[in-house]
Amino acid sequence: MNLMIKKRSLILKQVFCFVILSPLYLIALQALSSGYSPIDGQLLYNFLLTKFLTIPLFCLCAWGVWQARSWSSRMLVFFVLVMAAVQINVYLSYQDKTVLFLLFFYLLSSLSMVALWGVEFSRVVYHPGFHHLDLGKKSAYPIPVTFSLCPQNPEKKIQGYLSNWDSTNCYIVSEEKLEFESRDTIVELEVTLEGYFFIGRGMLVTQYGQALGVSFLKDIASFSDSASWSDFYGIMSERAIIHTI
Repeated sequence: MNLMIKKRSLILKQVFCFVILSPLYLIALQALSSGYSPIDGQLLYNFLLTKFLTIPLFCLCAWGVWQARSWSSRMLVFFVLVMAAVQINVYLSYQDKTVLFLLFFYLLSSLSMVALWGVEFSRVVYHPGFHHLDLGKKSAYPIPVTFSLCPQNPEKKIQGYLSNWDSTNCYIVSEEKLEFESRDTIVELEVTLEGYFFIGRGMLVTQYGQALGVSFLKDIASFSDSASWSDFYGIMSERAIIHTI
């Protein structure tokens, strides 16, 4: 079972575009150093002939980021190192100061992308908190949750429990089969803790089987008598119960 992305963030799209555009950058760099046109057939042939091993790497890294695979962070670092090695080789071959400047600029950009992806991938919505082969699929502190899916069926209340959470995201395991009519699904949930209720409203970002990764929007508890997700997280933090990975 693989994680399914329902709503891709701006950071994910930026990192994906960075990886996708990297081969074009290498071709342009090769053209600048050798004096060929970037669309010259001989240049493209030489690029494919000498750097054919990098093409599968481009594809694998781009796919891993787009699908938010668990190994995507390590693959992205490896991808950046390979790109830097290729550019260093181009510089040593032509001794062009422009290539050296572009190499420095690329390294700064790639380090920013690696850092951004590290921050993005640390969000709980990419980590259900259990493996699909686990028997219990529950955290050490299973917290009951009642939630509804909008706009398809806002009146239907679904029972479940939390399997992972942080200050702005959570993972809910549903106790019944879920079906979605829209990718832009809003999840409205109510968490029960020791007889108290905490409500939240968030966007469905990922799905892992019958588990949903939710990224919270602005608190709606200020318009009701119930406490918010921030209140719930604060209580759990004070008790040192923080179920994140």
